[in-house]
Amino acid sequence: DSSKKVYFTKQTVGNACGTVGVIHAIGNAASDIKLVEGSYFDRFYKQTADMDPVQRAVFLEEDDEMEGAHSVAATAGDTD
Repeated sequence: DSSKKVYFTKQTVGNACGTVGVIHAIGNAASDIKLVEGSYFDRFYKQTADMDPVQRAVFLEEDDEMEGAHSVAATAGDTD
């Protein structure tokens, strides 16, 4: 089943479409890129690899490290 090979998470966090897009892009390129061992994304994908899209969304909602990074990026932009 090819859908099991696609990394996908539901977007349940408001104003996070770019963040979720990056998560999808990196997650679906993981076999082609080498994540730095112990980096945020390395840990994130290892922790969520066996979760379904809803479980990943809950994990992301509760992830303080991503929330902090997302807040900094969201307030630094100039989107109206």
